[in-house]
Amino acid sequence: MNCSLGLLGQRVCSCTQRFIATTSGTCGRVVGEECGDEASTCGDHMLCQRSGGHGSCVCRPAFVPTRLGGCGAERSALCAQTSDCGDFMHCQNSTCVCWEGYTARGTQFCGVAQGGACAGKTDCGNSMDCSDNSTCYCPWPLVSKMDGACGTREGETCQRDQDCGDRMECRGLQGGQTCQCVTPFLLNPDGSCGPEKGCQGPEDCGDSHMLCAGDSGRQQCMCSEGFMLTEHQTCGRPLHTSCSTQEPCGDWMRCEGESGHPRCVCVPGHVPKTNTTCGRGSGEKCARTEVCGHLMTCHRYPWGQACTCVTGFLGRSDLTCGKRVNESCLTDDDCADDMGCAEQEDGALVCQCLQGFLPGPDLSCVLWEPSRQVGGECRVEADCGENMTCTLVPGQSDTPPVCQCVTDHSPSEDNMACHPSEVEQCVTNQDCRHNKQCVGSPGARMCLCAEGYQTDSDGNCVSLQSAAGRVPCRDDADCDVNMTCGPFTSSTELTCGCDEDFVLKADGHCEMRSMANGEAPLTSNVVMMSSWNQCMLTLLCHVMSSVHFYLQ
Repeated sequence: MNCSLGLLGQRVCSCTQRFIATTSGTCGRVVGEECGDEASTCGDHMLCQRSGGHGSCVCRPAFVPTRLGGCGAERSALCAQTSDCGDFMHCQNSTCVCWEGYTARGTQFCGVAQGGACAGKTDCGNSMDCSDNSTCYCPWPLVSKMDGACGTREGETCQRDQDCGDRMECRGLQGGQTCQCVTPFLLNPDGSCGPEKGCQGPEDCGDSHMLCAGDSGRQQCMCSEGFMLTEHQTCGRPLHTSCSTQEPCGDWMRCEGESGHPRCVCVPGHVPKTNTTCGRGSGEKCARTEVCGHLMTCHRYPWGQACTCVTGFLGRSDLTCGKRVNESCLTDDDCADDMGCAEQEDGALVCQCLQGFLPGPDLSCVLWEPSRQVGGECRVEADCGENMTCTLVPGQSDTPPVCQCVTDHSPSEDNMACHPSEVEQCVTNQDCRHNKQCVGSPGARMCLCAEGYQTDSDGNCVSLQSAAGRVPCRDDADCDVNMTCGPFTSSTELTCGCDEDFVLKADGHCEMRSMANGEAPLTSNVVMMSSWNQCMLTLLCHVMSSVHFYLQ
């Protein structure tokens, strides 16, 4: 076994490759692996079968191999829970049956039903082929059945009723039996029967909302005006029309609304397919595309088949489909969740994210949660923290704008705030903070760190002895990264100090000088002068004779 990190951060044990977990909490070999002579080394429901002097793990009788290398109960076998069954099955009434969207494949397995997605013929159910557009279909002379399987067409030979298509029976003398439409269903051009019913009068139709109409000899039962045929061969009211107990709704609808004004609406999990019918919603299980809602197909996934929005569309919270970001639109209703139909500079109307949302990787719109820190992506200044502005990075116009400190402010160490970076004006040393001295010409005097001190990232003057540890050195190889070996104090002792353009941090390490306040880097962090001289970089500074000053 391996010990790894689970989805919730917990430590979990898992079986290594070519092994599978057993119900006893151990790991057993997968189907096909060598097992010596011991069946106990194989997974659940397996035995160690010898052949040619070698043993390998195989499924016990009434069990079939699964995609993960284990063994599950075959179709129609007894079960206690779904995990007992093979692929694409669940345990229903103590029996392994195919998932919705799947049908019998062979005598033991389940395959993709007619109309479902496939990669090859072996993915599909019995007697099916996989078409050029990767869909399972019933080839000639078979016809599709409502359960997703294939049946023999009318007039073709059969042995039992189950061999035939819907609304047919296997009739005739032994050895010459053929599939025939049952009364009163009529034969269709493709060899299927119904759902139209043949009739001689309304009494043959069995529904108060049906009429018997058509040419003589080919009369059939048809729903009267304002009704449509359901899967159960009855007549129901269309979507959004009035309804009652005497006038029920069509397939996948219910009569709902205030007393006196009820209307046909789609049942939960279903959405409008046309102006009059309902289909299954996005993400709902399906057997074929015909049962799905508007702008959907029945797509195959590893866990089964589900109604999925076609290319360019996304599933919405109401289970309908809406257009993705940047797709053309006419109204807001054309777009997916959290979008609106917005006019562009060229006059085109396209779906765009609403305020507070940003496009995601799949061109849906996700809730915008600004980081509010320096360097974090932003859209407007309100997305940033105090004393920050939302600007493009110079030279990177193709990247989103980011939060940056306003003028005369510098970022904190964690980039969560911007602090003032003003120069400390002074007249005498008493005006300066601890470990600083007042230097410069009259009218332009400022506080700088005194000899033996250097500015850290918080603007404080720290002792070089304590901050850097004043590590004695012989050459640069003895010093930490971004440090050099030199006489950095009033003595001639060689110790480690920060390289040029670096400043000392309180932890003793050297960090690149911040550019947030607009200052250019100094050419050296130690300026040694024998007399008063004036130097102009970003600030006017004067230094005293034979005194070393360490500048930020």
